[in-house]
Amino acid sequence: MYLFFVLGMVSKSFGQDAEFTQFNSVPQYINPAFAGAGPSIHRFAGAYRNQWPGVERGFSSYLASYDGSLVKYNAGAGLYFLQDQAGSSYLTNTQVGLNLSYAFDLNLKFKLRAGLQSCFNQKKYQVSRLIFNDQLITNSPTSLDGNGPAAPLQFFDVGSGLLLDSKLMWFGVSARHLNQPDQSLLGKSAVLPMLISAHGGYRYEIVKPENDADVSPHSIGGLMHYRHQGVNDQLDLGVAYFFKMINFTVWYRGIPFKTYKGYSNSESIAFLIGFEPIGKGFKIGYSYDYTISSLSSKTTAGAHEITMCYEVGSKGPVKRRSRKAIGGTMKF
Repeated sequence: MYLFFVLGMVSKSFGQDAEFTQFNSVPQYINPAFAGAGPSIHRFAGAYRNQWPGVERGFSSYLASYDGSLVKYNAGAGLYFLQDQAGSSYLTNTQVGLNLSYAFDLNLKFKLRAGLQSCFNQKKYQVSRLIFNDQLITNSPTSLDGNGPAAPLQFFDVGSGLLLDSKLMWFGVSARHLNQPDQSLLGKSAVLPMLISAHGGYRYEIVKPENDADVSPHSIGGLMHYRHQGVNDQLDLGVAYFFKMINFTVWYRGIPFKTYKGYSNSESIAFLIGFEPIGKGFKIGYSYDYTISSLSSKTTAGAHEITMCYEVGSKGPVKRRSRKAIGGTMKF
């Protein structure tokens, strides 16, 4: 029989998808409609998140993705790989997702993109890392209840999304786990709840670029990301400042007017600095989440996150005039 804290950790970990503070830097993960957004651009992206390093075997997540624009067909395709680990049992979730999208030109400024996602999942944990009741009673390093490896669980799930974007604003909605697959490793049914997400951003140009199609060298922006999964809700709000190749962003994560079992929903404040050399097609961002919940940063040591992106422009005869972010909108 497993210890109660182990069961609780496994149950809660199963009910939550991996999260990234810099969600706008992992577009293939949050919405399949982002696949190929940005004409004639190939995009390679990566992210690493170390959450709660102050807690033994907290949460760590790795993500790598590629997406490209199929200009001839007004479509896009993307692929991502994600792995996250949690707890002393090395509970590991591995995902490989394929995204396909199609863009509808609404007018000269706005596009509406629709996307579909198919995802392969594998979940597993290391039994040898768990502590069983008989080990506590006998003070033995091994357990009669925990012999043998735990078989990995494999399943498929699907998702979809919509994205409305222009140069200065974007807004999207997505739904993951539409088929709500069973993800239990303990022999009992454990349906993976559907994850509903709404995300968007707006940019105000302090200095207008010489060419209207280019990105302003001096601007401010706002970002939001709302998630609902099962009984859980979370909201990220951010304010960003851009000056030439540097950008700064401050995030608030939480829903201040909502409580859960008597606890405030305010979770953290995050600080981000980004660097994007002009004309190089490369950008990197680092963020730190300062915990403001009852857990406190002194206990959790917050969360560190690094994201990187490399873009390859069109091989066509027209020279690429500027670097544009996802969907030709904000630069992050």
